[in-house]
Amino acid sequence: MKLILSAHVLVVDPDPQTRHETGEALRLLGIQRITEVGTLEEASAAFDAARVDVAVVSGVGGPDGEPLAGQPRQFPAAPGRDLNAPSILLLADPVRSDIRAANAAGYDAVVPLPLVPRTLYRRIGSLMQRARRQERTRPPAGFPGGPVMLPAAAEAKE
Repeated sequence: MKLILSAHVLVVDPDPQTRHETGEALRLLGIQRITEVGTLEEASAAFDAARVDVAVVSGVGGPDGEPLAGQPRQFPAAPGRDLNAPSILLLADPVRSDIRAANAAGYDAVVPLPLVPRTLYRRIGSLMQRARRQERTRPPAGFPGGPVMLPAAAEAKE
């Protein structure tokens, strides 16, 4: 898990105390590069300013936080979605429809509240490993993708 110790984690939460406690819990587990912001707009600015490996988002529910009866929760788009940066949504009592809605909004994982720091740490590590694997298998920039026919193979086919 050396990869996770060098990670840059962005913690997004409107409550300063919760934001600080989440960041401090991750620091105690060994992650040193943590940026704490209060809004998704500030998170976008943080993504523009530096390379962020994982975003941890909490407290982004609707105006009252709870949906109407029978209605699934709505979540804003995950920060860093356009940059293929993994993001984790912290939710109190998530149900299957909440997880689906979070995935549709671009979140890669949902971690239940109350937060167990070790669970969040492990989820960050697994998302970073998955992102690293995808980076390795992604074709280089400018590569058109698709099969490549070498001249010798083309002659053999004829």
